[in-house]
Amino acid sequence: MLSKKLLNLIAAVAFLSSLSSHAALIVGANDELLGATGVTVGSYIYDVSFIDGSCQSVYSGCNEISDFTFQDLASANQASQALLDQVFLGIYDTIPSLINGCTASEVCFVATAYGFNNTSTQSASARNADTINDMVAHPSMSTHHDHSNPSNGSAARVTFAKWSLVGLADIPSQIPEPSVWILMLLGLASLGMSRRRAKQ
Repeated sequence: MLSKKLLNLIAAVAFLSSLSSHAALIVGANDELLGATGVTVGSYIYDVSFIDGSCQSVYSGCNEISDFTFQDLASANQASQALLDQVFLGIYDTIPSLINGCTASEVCFVATAYGFNNTSTQSASARNADTINDMVAHPSMSTHHDHSNPSNGSAARVTFAKWSLVGLADIPSQIPEPSVWILMLLGLASLGMSRRRAKQ
């Protein structure tokens, strides 16, 4: 009887721990993905919105480093990878046109801007394709041009990710694993106790 309860507990913990690795999606009409909450990037949790527009309109002018949540390539890469791992799953992985701002059916670049250089926006993009070629890319974009406007040709494949910090991630501390001998001795002891109880 005890082993059945233990197995049920292990199954419940495994199920719940698998749920915690995915962000909560913000979905609009017709399954359009507008953003997500609870995205873990490094040691922090963020909310993210996918927004049409130019870097200038999305990031408060796109002309100061303080306009960006992530301010270097490494952290922007990490944020873009988090989108691929935690947000763009299921239909949002196979149908990129469901991401707000993208109308192209085969690929969507979700840009996380981290800086600017004269008239160019520096960004890391989660390249979400309808095939298995999802990756972090670094496309060159104009700061003032609306890359999400379908009338701009390939621009229908680009939208911006606007991030906001929520807080620290609940990362479990490193707990050393018990040695194999201790586990084996505990198992043998519990087996001996259960046999002893069965005889009584």
